[in-house]
Amino acid sequence: MGTNFATNGDINFDNGKIMLGTGHRGFNNEGAEVKMWDLTEFKNDSLPKWTYTKHKFTPEAVRFLNSDIMVSASKDQ
Repeated sequence: MGTNFATNGDINFDNGKIMLGTGHRGFNNEGAEVKMWDLTEFKNDSLPKWTYTKHKFTPEAVRFLNSDIMVSASKDQ
């Protein structure tokens, strides 16, 4: 399984788009990421639409503001 697994998430349904946001657990200052997935045409080999890798600590929450904008919260602000 590894150390970089999703610990929280949010889903957004907007204008026919289905978006999933996931916050991933970090370990030893690596892997604390936020990812945005487009589930509208999701396949087994689909990659995230977007990945944010600047968190130093695990994102405690991710939330959509709309189908293209997410916010995340971590102890590193």
